[in-house]
Amino acid sequence: MADKSNIQWTEATWNPIAGCSIASTGCRNCYAMAHAARLERIGLIKYANLTTESKAGPVWSGNVALDERSLDQPMRWRRPRLIFVNSMSDLFHEALSDAQIDRVFAAMALSPQHTLQVVTKRSARMRSYLGDPDTKFRIAQAALRVGSDLPHGHPGWKKSNWRVAGDGTKPAVVPRWPLPNLWMGVSVEDQDAADARIGDLEASPAALRFISAEPLLGEIDLQLADSDGFRLRSIDWVIVGGESGPRARTCRVEWITDLVRQCRNAAVPVFVKQLGARYLDERDFVGGAAIRLPAEAGRDLTRRLKHRKGADMAEWPEYLRVQQMPEVRA
Repeated sequence: MADKSNIQWTEATWNPIAGCSIASTGCRNCYAMAHAARLERIGLIKYANLTTESKAGPVWSGNVALDERSLDQPMRWRRPRLIFVNSMSDLFHEALSDAQIDRVFAAMALSPQHTLQVVTKRSARMRSYLGDPDTKFRIAQAALRVGSDLPHGHPGWKKSNWRVAGDGTKPAVVPRWPLPNLWMGVSVEDQDAADARIGDLEASPAALRFISAEPLLGEIDLQLADSDGFRLRSIDWVIVGGESGPRARTCRVEWITDLVRQCRNAAVPVFVKQLGARYLDERDFVGGAAIRLPAEAGRDLTRRLKHRKGADMAEWPEYLRVQQMPEVRA
């Protein structure tokens, strides 16, 4: 049975990799750190030694491992579904070898009945890996091992999913590239992260590219210098949301509003996931005008919605109640 997900923009999660480390400020309150610690406490060996205790609670230890036992899960889930890959890690973590990543990609190539979603903060590694002409050949070799127990009639072995390639020194058959069932995304929390990661995403071969602006910690301008004025022309989907959890940082509603506006102007589907546990709408305090508030030391101007993550759309301004999914390409 698939691991059903509470994440609104997917249907299931699959975690062939366990463990991570802090990559940027967006990771500071990562839900997966506390979750991994809980899973270790109840005896799941897969999550042992992945976190250490700190004054702020569990934090990643930097230990990262490939869970061989879960590699075949999506291959054995017969009903097609949307699957978020590695909600408890980063597929392009520096502690993983290319050979380990190859095995995960092989499992995805052998699961054409599903749509897989990968999000990374390590965009440079993603770009290097996906852009390497040898990658698809390594994945083909890994698929022979990962899928060795699959029956001949399994969807993963359909001829339409593979292509003849090579010069006689490499495997003659490789997966369709980029994998047609894989959506590649980067996580960006503010303008610096967007500037550092979106370019790598644009340069990476992918069937569908998306941005996850969550937790949103600052305004992000996607209308950067480009031939048509929009970097969004190469992006197929944008997810946006404020931070949740007991230490959630403030998310300003105008940051979300502006991203929704940019996406609509560029005809890019946008999915507003949540406003976050603490959000600030400047119009609540300045007579309806969305202008900058003066700094008020010691005064908390943020709102807290009834829903602990700010994910109940009934509590949102109507113009933010938008949860669009991308159009899947053939």
